[in-house]
Amino acid sequence: MFRNIARCHVVLTLFIGLVSLATPDCLAGSLSDAKSAVRGGASEETTSSEDSGQLAEARSETRRSTSSHEQHGGGRRRSRHHGHHGHYGGPYFGFHIFRGAPAPVIIERRYVDPEFMSPVPVERFSQPTPPTDVFLSYPYEDDFDGYIVKSRHPENESNASARLSLEGGFETNDIGRGSAGFLVQGIDGLGLDTQWNVYTEDLPGGGIDRLRIGDFNLHYRVAESENMHWRVGIGFNWLKDVVATDYGINFTLGMDWFPAKPIVVSTEVDWGTVGTAEMFHGRVTTGVLLERVEVFGGYDYRTIGSVPLHGPVVGMGLWF
Repeated sequence: MFRNIARCHVVLTLFIGLVSLATPDCLAGSLSDAKSAVRGGASEETTSSEDSGQLAEARSETRRSTSSHEQHGGGRRRSRHHGHHGHYGGPYFGFHIFRGAPAPVIIERRYVDPEFMSPVPVERFSQPTPPTDVFLSYPYEDDFDGYIVKSRHPENESNASARLSLEGGFETNDIGRGSAGFLVQGIDGLGLDTQWNVYTEDLPGGGIDRLRIGDFNLHYRVAESENMHWRVGIGFNWLKDVVATDYGINFTLGMDWFPAKPIVVSTEVDWGTVGTAEMFHGRVTTGVLLERVEVFGGYDYRTIGSVPLHGPVVGMGLWF
């Protein structure tokens, strides 16, 4: 009887041992299948970083500024397993489970919110601003050649120029002349000029005769360089005395030349009518600039019908 009981005990012990050896493998297989079904075929613990794509690599390249735990290992072995991400800007707790470890290993890392990351300097390549023509404050300013220069900062320069002149002339046949002129022009080429002349003649009988002649013109600068400007325009002439005022049309051509500091050469030709007479006017002057002030001399010639009025001229001009 005891022999039978011993045999049963041996058989029962062998049966229990076989069951205990077979049961863990079967359970492990079942749990793995369950995890695979729930998580789309791969559990979170078994997902390797080697399965990541180019976007993950791009993010890794972009965010190289993470903590030294990722860049240098932080004295610990890097895990290829992904955990649950924390919110941006705060501590991140990645649960890295090493097989055979008695408990999960928790590694603390810190992420930076992309919105608060310092911007990466981007080198911008753009075409330099092309230089724009501008006027100097006056010809030869700061040892520049001429009057028009090119600047990359036109907002800080002058886009217009003006010149005011006063002069006196010594005409033939005891006739004197005083004159005032004003010229303004923009960098776009448009401008205007006017000149007022007062002729005074001593009469043989002891009296004095006066004649006022002037013009007003709109002009356009048709050619320009740093050293020379050409302008053409159209306007009207007028002649006034104690009896009446007469008007007529006028065509004008003008030129300013800046050959070398401090020399300025100016010339002007007008042709038109006044009343019923034809009028022609021409002049040329050469001046010396003392910064904004020009002292000049030249010759002025005018005919009204068949009457000539001409002679040398001296004067002073102000450029601004």
